[in-house]
Amino acid sequence: MLTSLIALFLFAPPPVLGGHPTPTNAQLIDALPACESLVDCAATGALLKRGEAAVGDLTLALARPEELVRFWALGLLGELKAKGAFDAVSERAAKDPAIRVRAAALYTLGQLADRRATTTLTSALTDPDVNLRIAATLAMGLLLDPTTIEPLRRALADKDDEVRAYAAAALGELGAKGAIPELILRLEEDIKPMVRALVADALGRLHAETAIDVLAKCARSDGVIDVRIECAKGLANIPGPAATTALEAARDLPDPVAPIIREALAARRTRPVP
Repeated sequence: MLTSLIALFLFAPPPVLGGHPTPTNAQLIDALPACESLVDCAATGALLKRGEAAVGDLTLALARPEELVRFWALGLLGELKAKGAFDAVSERAAKDPAIRVRAAALYTLGQLADRRATTTLTSALTDPDVNLRIAATLAMGLLLDPTTIEPLRRALADKDDEVRAYAAAALGELGAKGAIPELILRLEEDIKPMVRALVADALGRLHAETAIDVLAKCARSDGVIDVRIECAKGLANIPGPAATTALEAARDLPDPVAPIIREALAARRTRPVP
């Protein structure tokens, strides 16, 4: 259910309600169960356009009996960065009877960027329900509280591949250099391509010099082309002569990895890697 949670919460301007009297916030909220996503739904689009003027009613809607009203209200509050709704969102994350609403609430806590959510997210990261663990990991990647680094490191060993993958991504965003050994182990041993790909990206973000050899090996021989590409990109992001040497040695790799290597080497000739 939550595999596409981020996509559900991304917003692109939808059609505007037209040709009728302007509906109230309450009427728009009543229409939320008919929405299939935050994209291309007139009710969500109208509420988002109202911005702060809709926050109070959306917050009250979190107590509504209709599951889909609560679910979409959370998505809207997250998009609106409605920090004043923090307590109501936290309550949904803790005790809503619907798993998908609790998961949406966890993700919204990350969007609100309030570090008071750290305890709730850390607790959810060990919940038996995988949907809640995934949502918590995604939210930590938005919250970027350094105190979540240790729980995220433990999450690299989670039995679910999405939790492991999003934990790796969050650790890269957090600059968690202490997690480099565990990330290297994931790149070498994880059977899931999604995990290896996001680990490679994280190692590049961390400028992990100790990962140069494993990234170079991955770029050359991983069994999944998309993973090879991400390993090449990760290697290209690591500064210093050792990474440059590894890139030079990878010149002979076939497309689509070769262009990444050539571009990285060209960039190093004209400017230092940041």
